[in-house]
Amino acid sequence: MTPTQKKSELTADDVLRVLESRGFRLTPSGQHCLAERDDIRLALPGYGRSLPADFVRRLDYSLEAILGAGWLDGESHGTEVPERSLGEVIGVGPTQLFVIDAVVTQLSEGAPWSGFLPDDLTIMATGASRDEALRDLKSATALWLGVEANRVVLVTQTVI
Repeated sequence: MTPTQKKSELTADDVLRVLESRGFRLTPSGQHCLAERDDIRLALPGYGRSLPADFVRRLDYSLEAILGAGWLDGESHGTEVPERSLGEVIGVGPTQLFVIDAVVTQLSEGAPWSGFLPDDLTIMATGASRDEALRDLKSATALWLGVEANRVVLVTQTVI
């Protein structure tokens, strides 16, 4: 948004440009655009569409807790880690690790192993062994978070 532009005058192009500058990946699809960052997924009106003022107010308010007050005005553009609903972010030196609970199960002896995250059942994996299922789950989780797999730490229970 330009300094002289009012929120009531914003177009989808303006909003998408701000979101992209905040690290969102944009995927246009017909009349809409999917904006994704970390565990945030937004389906918004696509490029070239006008936005009613009440839509812009709701969008601004709904993302304020994550992106900071004034995010749409370009005022709050810190490098703070966004809050996530998946696991816990822990700083280890300059590296941030995502520590997440995971469950791996085997329906019966000889059956493939299945892995999932109890906090988000949309992330699942499978493997011929427990370790293979965990590696697959770690890879799927990293893809979902948009980070390298070496930044994901899965915590499992040992079942005896």
